[in-house]
Amino acid sequence: MRYWRGYWEKQGSLDKVLSIILVVAIVGALVTLGYVIAVPKVGERFTELYILGPDGKAEDYPTSLHVGDEGKIILGVVNHEQMLQSYEVRVRGESIKVYFEGEEVDTIPTGILENDEKWEEPIIFIPLSASSSTILASPALKEQRTLEVAAADGFEVGDYVQIGISEDKDTEFAQIDAIAGNTITLKADLRYDHDVGAIVVESQKVEFLLYKAGGGEPYLECHLWITVT
Repeated sequence: MRYWRGYWEKQGSLDKVLSIILVVAIVGALVTLGYVIAVPKVGERFTELYILGPDGKAEDYPTSLHVGDEGKIILGVVNHEQMLQSYEVRVRGESIKVYFEGEEVDTIPTGILENDEKWEEPIIFIPLSASSSTILASPALKEQRTLEVAAADGFEVGDYVQIGISEDKDTEFAQIDAIAGNTITLKADLRYDHDVGAIVVESQKVEFLLYKAGGGEPYLECHLWITVT
């Protein structure tokens, strides 16, 4: 102790200041290290919402149905919020009924999920009315944007349509930009040729809106486009 006292007294003012700064820095580093060890860093907080086909894979979605048919999907939610969290999913669509656990619902609760816990359940929806549909009155050729149809009743600007529904012909998905009489103008060029008589049918949007418990606005959204004949 006397040695260090003598050593300290022999140091100049500048050396003493530097020594004090060094000691303070070391103590600060030790305190910071202790805090990091005691309080682990919180990871990114987020939630997953997704839909899968009836076999639990991202394929074979029920996109083409008849009125009254059952469309089955797997709805999934994964909590990565670093805390207990409960959710509910509200299903929105035109003229559809939704069933969960055998009951008709419009809201599907997930219950309380722990961090990193996954919730997956089968959901059934049944369309009650057919989509607006018509047929091509003249060929629709690749890279053009207009469709001459037999009748455009029931279609509106902004609607999405599926063109050329057939097992042996190419089909495609397009959005309507304008309607004049029986001429439908699309927002993008066609990718395939379509023959006279090819079906043009409106695609209906089935939305799955995820809400956190106590939240007033949708937190996440996913959707499925279906055509109903």
